Amino acid sequence: MPVARLKYSSIFKLNSEEDTGRLARMLSLALEGGEVILLGGVMGSGKTFFVRAMARKLGSKILPNSASFNIMRSYKGQKLNVHHFDLFRLEEKHVPYLGIEEFLGDKNAVCVFEWGRPARYLFSDSPFFEIELKLAGENKRRARMSGVGQREMQIVREIKKKWEKTDLFSR
Repeated sequence: MPVARLKYSSIFKLNSEEDTGRLARMLSLALEGGEVILLGGVMGSGKTFFVRAMARKLGSKILPNSASFNIMRSYKGQKLNVHHFDLFRLEEKHVPYLGIEEFLGDKNAVCVFEWGRPARYLFSDSPFFEIELKLAGENKRRARMSGVGQREMQIVREIKKKWEKTDLFSR
């Protein structure tokens, strides 16, 4: 069975922007370099906010903004760099011309894709994280975080355990 077929998902209730940032920071702490993260969700669901929180936690002094008109921007961090892709306006047929493969597997960085579905085929045999953000009223969101691959599944499980513990203390 290919590594990419092993998948574990968990739902996180995000009651504020702070919760969205906390989830991003928790994931950032587990990253070692070379990881791929696909972010999905409608406009305004918090994808770019999530990337900003990750970049801040990874030590970037310059924080990402929407890359929609640039397709990709890199941010230098102290722990890891962030290669931030935004494929909103693209279709799968455009992906082979972007040179994304040059950034994949960079052990000094993490690749984060907003609207990453057109490039998903690049990761079909590789481990990755997928986070789908959904609006849930006012400033609330629901995030489905999936780990595809052994290590990624374990990281999602560990984040969920820590999330539930900290949630108990914040009530």
